[in-house]
Amino acid sequence: MVGQLSIQKNFTEEAIIEELLNRRTNIIFNAVDSPYTSNPSSTTKSIVLDPFFRIGTMLQGFYSHSHGMYSFTHNSKGEPVFCEDYQLDIDWRGIFILIGWLAVCFLLCELCRQMLVALFHKYIAPRWNKRSGKQLKYYHLPAVMDEHQAFQEDITTYQNFKDKHIRIN
Repeated sequence: MVGQLSIQKNFTEEAIIEELLNRRTNIIFNAVDSPYTSNPSSTTKSIVLDPFFRIGTMLQGFYSHSHGMYSFTHNSKGEPVFCEDYQLDIDWRGIFILIGWLAVCFLLCELCRQMLVALFHKYIAPRWNKRSGKQLKYYHLPAVMDEHQAFQEDITTYQNFKDKHIRIN
């Protein structure tokens, strides 16, 4: 059988060497790298971690490094030697553009949050006050209540609670 090992030989090392020595084999050598065609199935863990992998890939796009062609020689320390020096290129313009976009996104989020807070205080809080008969406290709006006034109201609320519920003999 040319090009195939007989099943009786069980693919042992001796059988493979015998076939190679007798030139009864064919070797297919692909000088160009074959494309990677594996499509692994997605797991829950990979789906959860995918955004972090993508962020890492994006951040790797801000730099590139090269150290030339490998020369198959070693220096006195036994480390591999390259034909050219190591070169690290950082894309500072891309980094500053990313920082600018992050600042714009942060400002847009803050603007949306302020609009939602204003809409809440204009439309939802008055209806809540009418239904429940209680006044909502607006601690986070400086125009409605300053810190001293809020502190005084907290002390008054605590004193009223203490007078009603805590008896000291």
